[in-house]
Amino acid sequence: MKEKLKSVLILIPVFICIGCQGEIGMNQDGTYLGRFSSLPIIKDYLNQKVADKGFGGKAYCAYEVLDAEKSGTSERLYLWAVCQEYHRKNQKLEAGTGSSSPVALTIRKENEKVEVLGHQKPGIGSQYRPSLEAMFSKKALVSANSMKNERIFKLQNAVRQEAGVPLINVKK
Repeated sequence: MKEKLKSVLILIPVFICIGCQGEIGMNQDGTYLGRFSSLPIIKDYLNQKVADKGFGGKAYCAYEVLDAEKSGTSERLYLWAVCQEYHRKNQKLEAGTGSSSPVALTIRKENEKVEVLGHQKPGIGSQYRPSLEAMFSKKALVSANSMKNERIFKLQNAVRQEAGVPLINVKK
């Protein structure tokens, strides 16, 4: 009887933890997976509203979810986004304006319709750190501060692949 009770007591916290995750959890590589993190609408929003297009070209973005906070039908996604514009010059595809930065998105799902309500990016110069701390969760801040070159190169290569541009070789 004591062994069965021990087994039950051990399994209860496991089931509670699994239940707490809901639709938000970690990917196998340690990155965050929110309910809406794999939707094309996110990439489209980044391409259209977050990426800069200083040369009149087409923007491509890739992102990693650093954290997510759920609140009813909405979710706050904390991302690291790499965006690059490509434009044609002398019949050749060239890079234009690009960025690699943290972005916070607010997303809502209502009646099976998902929409991005808006985004925030940190300020520039001396406003960067205070604005980042105000807009990001503590967990997202830790993850953003630990962005390694390999992770950013992976995002850059995802953008380059989508644009049809040769990939970057990264030596370790």
